[in-house]
Amino acid sequence: MLIKTNSINKINPTIQYWSATSLEDFFRCPRGWFLERNKRKKITTPPLAKGTHCHSKGEELRLHHLRTKARYKSAESFGNVIANDWQRGPMKEGKIRGNKILWEYETQPYVIKEEIRSLGKKHYPILMGEEPPILFQKSNINNETPIHKRFTIAHRFKYIFQGRALSGEIDEIRPNHKVRDYKTGKWGFIEKKLEFSLQPTYYLLTFCILCNKDETFREMMGVKKEEAEHWAGNPDFISERIKFEYYMLDPCTEWDKEKKEWIVVEKSPIIEVSRSNFGYKNLCQRIDTATEMLTYMRDQNTYPAFPETCIKCSLYKEECNKMTENLDINRRQMTLWDYINASPKTKLKSNLRDEKVSQAKFDFMNQLEKTLSR
Repeated sequence: MLIKTNSINKINPTIQYWSATSLEDFFRCPRGWFLERNKRKKITTPPLAKGTHCHSKGEELRLHHLRTKARYKSAESFGNVIANDWQRGPMKEGKIRGNKILWEYETQPYVIKEEIRSLGKKHYPILMGEEPPILFQKSNINNETPIHKRFTIAHRFKYIFQGRALSGEIDEIRPNHKVRDYKTGKWGFIEKKLEFSLQPTYYLLTFCILCNKDETFREMMGVKKEEAEHWAGNPDFISERIKFEYYMLDPCTEWDKEKKEWIVVEKSPIIEVSRSNFGYKNLCQRIDTATEMLTYMRDQNTYPAFPETCIKCSLYKEECNKMTENLDINRRQMTLWDYINASPKTKLKSNLRDEKVSQAKFDFMNQLEKTLSR
């Protein structure tokens, strides 16, 4: 199945586009979000490098049927090939997609190589047994390019819907009305945020808008015109008929209290998630709040850091510390705490007089406490 065009992508470079990842990063730590986008370091962690490699090799496998000469003849060969590709590429160069990999210990590249080999052998029969996904044609392709390099299964989107700018990349759209995202890492992290994760909402909303706006896409998906006309806000933003699924590449592990070790639990790699109009309303609140917060922060030239997430941040510690050296800036950052944690259901306002009064009370009590402790 092939999609050549996409009628919803209308890009305005002056508008802040929010992806699911950038939105979650922003609420996790505004300063970390700012530093990542303005002090971009070309570095990455080993787990992210492994995930990037597995994603690219997974896409190659999904386009395998387009090759005139088979590269992978069995699960064994697929596992060996992608493990060797890891050794010849990221492992040898110490980089992936131009980003330097920060190895945690000397033998880690070899450990990840064996993990990749094992994942390839495990998922080859599952993925090869499925119906091929929808293909999207790459732009600016000349006739000399091999056919398997002319297409992609990933769908990038960037558009404005009801005054909100959204962007992202869907790993795979399946012909049975399913949207899939491939994940590496721990299952617990994904399972804990199934109910409130923004990514399924983003992708399912985009699917419904595509069916409503793009006739070619709608016909390829087998959705009737009369049905699609009721989506994207007429009145349903997200149809519950369309399903989202995470495909977990790493095995599921659980802590065994008796053995006091992590054990592998056999589970289907697919975790299904559904969304409704309520998910869309929640997404709107998050985007509106983030946009208002970002406007305020840019005006104040202040990006607060959240201490509870600092322990997880290792890439921008030096830059972050420099931003808190100025006491005046640090005070302004603290006044943003209540602003950031306010309920998105109400319009957020910042009263400068109240801030000054609160700061004066804080300074007085702080000085009093120091005096009494002498």
